[in-house]
Amino acid sequence: MRMTLGRRSLNFILIFFFLPISVYSQGDYRVCFKSDKPLPGYLRAMRDSNMSAYDLEDAIQWACHELDDPIFFPDARNDQTPIGPLGKAKAVGGALGSIFISGIPTGLMDIFGQNKTLSEYKQKLEQISKIQNPRERIRKVYELVVENQGKSDKSPLRATYDSLRPRSPSGILNKAKATGEGGVCRNFATLLDWSLMQVNMSPTLPKYYSTWKIPDENSFVSEIIFDPWHEYVEVKIPNGKGTFESFQLDPTIPAEGHTTAFLPLYPRHQGLNPSQREQLWRQCRDIRDCILYSKYKDDSSDKSAPSLLTPPRPNIVH
Repeated sequence: MRMTLGRRSLNFILIFFFLPISVYSQGDYRVCFKSDKPLPGYLRAMRDSNMSAYDLEDAIQWACHELDDPIFFPDARNDQTPIGPLGKAKAVGGALGSIFISGIPTGLMDIFGQNKTLSEYKQKLEQISKIQNPRERIRKVYELVVENQGKSDKSPLRATYDSLRPRSPSGILNKAKATGEGGVCRNFATLLDWSLMQVNMSPTLPKYYSTWKIPDENSFVSEIIFDPWHEYVEVKIPNGKGTFESFQLDPTIPAEGHTTAFLPLYPRHQGLNPSQREQLWRQCRDIRDCILYSKYKDDSSDKSAPSLLTPPRPNIVH
């Protein structure tokens, strides 16, 4: 009797033998986040946002890599590089421009009618707003933005134009749909921040608190972080102790063709001293190694331990 294998059977066998042992079921990887020390906001966002195992692998590796990158975490004594009058003008002008300009066209569309692209996008945000878990809500928004924001401008001329003329969220969505390009970091940060603030309040919050924007532990706030070279978004979630836990999201990373996974990051440019940054990096590394190599992890603390992903440094000059 001749035995034949269908395509599905063959695929199953290949997956069974070659599936990386780092791939976890939804409940397994959470054990890797157990720690005697409090988890920073970016690690809690990874643990509690119901990420897929595949995306978690990309996210933890990228976050650890960034903690080890001096461009984002220079020593405290070297983090005071003067940016010059042109850099200061660009940072201040960009901040004011984005805040003032980005909301006006979208607000006018709310009054005088919306285009189809924005209307469909807001319907998806409405569905996301019903999710109780704030970290999952944030993840879903990030993934929606990545799906719709387009790529970074390829033309230096268009990139310069978009960096000087902030677009509204509706303008970014329309440009991305028409051309496949959404602009530059300023545009991506604008769309992400605006999208997050559409769903930032807990869906079960009493109307009084929701009307007056009084957050509870299932709510959050976001803001655009401006520096002379780059713009991205910081998210803050109440921790129930009168303070917030924060992490950052950089939608330019997927726009430049890198990982599209939900990517919470430790807040950049914190003026950390070498010891602080090393401790944060080791905490991230231990969780990364648990996730990636739990079945065959040794006791080595070698910093050069192999990694499945060495993320390239994003182009942050816009």
